[in-house]
Amino acid sequence: MDAEEADGSLDRLEFLNEIQQRTRRESLIGGDLIALSRAVKLLIPITIYENDADKFVELVVESVNNMAKESQILAWNDLKYLKRRMIADQLMSVIDQVSMAISPLITPDTPRIIMKPNTDVEVEISAVRIHDYVAFPSTSLYRTTDDTVNIPREALTLRNNAIDEAKIIYAAYSSMSQHLQPEPRRGADGTMVPRQIASKIVSISVINSDNKIETIDHLHKPVIITFSTENRVNLSMPQCVWWNRTHLQWSSYGCVVSSHNATHTVCHCNHLTYFAVLMDIHYQQVCITYICSHKLSLNDCFKSVIKDHVNITYKYMRR
Repeated sequence: MDAEEADGSLDRLEFLNEIQQRTRRESLIGGDLIALSRAVKLLIPITIYENDADKFVELVVESVNNMAKESQILAWNDLKYLKRRMIADQLMSVIDQVSMAISPLITPDTPRIIMKPNTDVEVEISAVRIHDYVAFPSTSLYRTTDDTVNIPREALTLRNNAIDEAKIIYAAYSSMSQHLQPEPRRGADGTMVPRQIASKIVSISVINSDNKIETIDHLHKPVIITFSTENRVNLSMPQCVWWNRTHLQWSSYGCVVSSHNATHTVCHCNHLTYFAVLMDIHYQQVCITYICSHKLSLNDCFKSVIKDHVNITYKYMRR
């Protein structure tokens, strides 16, 4: 029996448990990521009952976490550029899928929160009373990040002022960013400037009365996302972006940088989706810093830079 033939909660949970164990113990190959991500998606039922809810969420989150972790990087490197993005996108979507499936069970008193130490995927599914702005995640008990999202009333009410309670899915991904790195951008002088994701990927969604994620855009008041961002001398030019699932690429449309300092970047965006912060990578600046602080020769420094540049170029050619 395979995932498509699984029938009933016990069969599905048994399969998910096997996937969770396998992805935790074994070194996967590229084909495994394709098959296992698809299997997890198939094993999430449309309806999940109270007794099984916690187990379904935990197994799905842990399986996604195990597949996305850096320890499986060789499996990801087996995949071509576009396929890596497709699999990463699918893994994030199954978090949304299982969250929607248990959303009928969520009340203000019964949220589901998975924020454990040493886990690269954090999830909260909550029902909240509506105010002008509501912050997520709503708990600091297991938080390992300073990332927060403040959602305006307009989004929480789904533009229906009669609604006084909202169901929210919050998710944050640490390791997933390495599989969704952006393409270089063209600089003002025509040269290609490499970029990287300098934050976690943070997702925020509102669930409607049909227990589906509602598409919300063109908000009058912004969604405010505060990211903890990398502080490295060779990173600059923060850009607030969102993940376009149709084109499988990052877009800045509808997002602006509100403020930025050595530790955090604040983004204002007019919709709800997956968000991140991109920054330019400047190798020459790294060389100057290393020469000054470590007494390296210019030749040694640029040898290292050229090696890194070749690796990045090779990565984008493998599409």
